[in-house]
Amino acid sequence: MKVVMLSLQDHTGSGYKIAEAVNMNSNIFVEYIVLLDDLSGHNAYKYPYLYRKRDTVDNGWNVPKRILQQIQLIVNEADIIHFKGDEMPKDGNFYGIMIPEDKPKVITVAGSLFRRGNSSVAFQKRELDDYIQYFDLITALTPDLNYPELNGKYIPHASKYVEYKWKKKEIPIINHTFVEMEKKGFSIFQEAIDILKKRNLKFEVNITENVTNIESLKHRANATIYHDQISDVGWHGMSAIESMSYGVPTTAYLSEEAIKFGNVSNTAVVNCGKTPIQLANTFERLLKSDLTELSKETFDYAKNTYSYDSVGKVWSNIYASL
Repeated sequence: MKVVMLSLQDHTGSGYKIAEAVNMNSNIFVEYIVLLDDLSGHNAYKYPYLYRKRDTVDNGWNVPKRILQQIQLIVNEADIIHFKGDEMPKDGNFYGIMIPEDKPKVITVAGSLFRRGNSSVAFQKRELDDYIQYFDLITALTPDLNYPELNGKYIPHASKYVEYKWKKKEIPIINHTFVEMEKKGFSIFQEAIDILKKRNLKFEVNITENVTNIESLKHRANATIYHDQISDVGWHGMSAIESMSYGVPTTAYLSEEAIKFGNVSNTAVVNCGKTPIQLANTFERLLKSDLTELSKETFDYAKNTYSYDSVGKVWSNIYASL
């Protein structure tokens, strides 16, 4: 079976990791194609891009005709078309690529263009009905996007590096990755740390900023506790999965809605609430505990949930059922 996965942009390489996980753990081949240059600065490993930025005036795209023809041949010969990202074809056209009507179509949504409601990161460019009518299956990388009316599935990210690296330290290190102050609730994190310092607890803070994905992974692997985010999303991101894959106890705000939408019965992420005092109390409780057992439970959870072996098998079963 051949699957072609199309993505406009894949900032953290999550689509690539799904494709690689399936290719390594099944007899299904996923051909992964990303269309646009990555301007995010994450520098995650992916396949080469086929489209290139033409200029900065009109943000147009330019692709040689022969390349477009090659992509079209791959799409025409595939058994399943899998879109990764929030963008979907318009009248069967996906940025110059015509999508055959007679092939099963899957989409894995992941962010702002699909998110509904009053969230500060919700853009809502398309109605849900558009997705429901076009796709045979809708999946979400985070459970908050798995809206009940979709009749879809929450299938989490795949983590390439699953290796136990956590070590107990004399002076614990709390690591956090700074992206955008309001996107991940950085101001809440800062307030919580200020509260914690007044309680005379022994710890250090490590803020990861403006580094490559590989460098940020090293910081997470060296952390005693990793704090991911407190945001309107009500769930954690890829950074949390990467930290858990090293056995690092991880905190984030998890909303009741996301837990319900994703039918999540178990998670190793420590729910830290939404306020500075709640986060500070969570940190204090963790810092005063041994953390060894939690670290082992965190790693086991990550291995069983996010590893290439686990995610690859889930997706190969889905492809085989379409």
